[in-house]
Amino acid sequence: MRFSVGEYQIELAPIEREDMPQFVQDGGMQSRIVSRYLGRSGTAPVLEDEYEWFDATRSDQNSRAWGIYVISGDQRLLIGNTSINSITEGVMSHGCTGFLIFRPEYWGKGIASHCHRARTWFGCTQMGLVQLRSGVFDGNEGSKKALERVGYLPIFHERNQHFVDGVFVGLTSFSLINPLNVQWNLWWHGETVPPEFKAARRRTRAALKWANTHLELG
Repeated sequence: MRFSVGEYQIELAPIEREDMPQFVQDGGMQSRIVSRYLGRSGTAPVLEDEYEWFDATRSDQNSRAWGIYVISGDQRLLIGNTSINSITEGVMSHGCTGFLIFRPEYWGKGIASHCHRARTWFGCTQMGLVQLRSGVFDGNEGSKKALERVGYLPIFHERNQHFVDGVFVGLTSFSLINPLNVQWNLWWHGETVPPEFKAARRRTRAALKWANTHLELG
């Protein structure tokens, strides 16, 4: 999936094994500013850890993962990844979403929100999932806002789920309901829909509309 974010050409594509060193080069995942809200404990990841993650993700039939690449001519720079994990089938199918940009110079550019739109489009229109879920640690306000822009709503908050800078922080769980009529009606099955979910549905529909217009599929 390709799309533009201002001056940047972004591609969401399967990560290639030879690109894995980029995760730990020039700081990357070993940088505290990048990893502080990822729920990691202990030492920073090394390249071998990233290869293990790559192998596990590639073999996981219940996961869809994309690298986030900045395209410039023939050059492809890996800046992060996004995924739909723990995918379940059945009547109320769902998946858990994740997102990471490990190059801070690309933060605050709008790339996260556009990637969320593209991933949401894929989960809703290509996989037909009824629900998408995500979790964000307290203090990571950028991630919360990016999720809310595409229709995720905070559902509940758990205290003391991680330890950052000498204090415990909580974790907010978010939920997005597929706005397409079949999945939406399946989820609510005749119940009165709360107004905040109606507003969230409008935001998700807007995200899907953007994707239908701006996504280029390879």
